[in-house]
Amino acid sequence: MQTYQNYLDLKKRLDHELEIEKLKMIDAVISEIRMCVKLFNLTARDVFPPEHQRQRKRRAKYYDPVSGCTWSGVGREPHWIKGKNRKEFLLSPVAHDETQRSLRSGEPLSPLQMGRDHTLLD
Repeated sequence: MQTYQNYLDLKKRLDHELEIEKLKMIDAVISEIRMCVKLFNLTARDVFPPEHQRQRKRRAKYYDPVSGCTWSGVGREPHWIKGKNRKEFLLSPVAHDETQRSLRSGEPLSPLQMGRDHTLLD
C-alpha cells in the first residue's frame, strides 16, 4: 500500500511542477502569437474560425418565370411549382451560371436558361 501512496504523492508533485512550467511559458507563447498576428495581419477570424461553418447555398434547379423565384429541389415545394410538372420549370445545367447572373442583374431569362430546350435536359 505504501508504494501506491508514493505514486500518488509523486503524481501530485509532478502535476504541480507541470502547472508551474505551464504558467512560465504562457507569457512567451502569448508574445509569440501577438507577434505573428501583427506580422501576418491576421484577424481573430483567421486565428479562431467559426465552429459551425454555414452550409453552402444549393444551386437552383427550378425557375419560376412569373415571379423570378428559384428552387433547388430540396426541401418543401414552393407554391409556384406544387402539383405541376417540374420539367416545365427545370433550369438547364449548362445555363445555371448565366441564370444566376441574370437573376442578380434583373435581366429576363432566355428560354435556354428556363430549361425550355429539352435537348440539353435529356
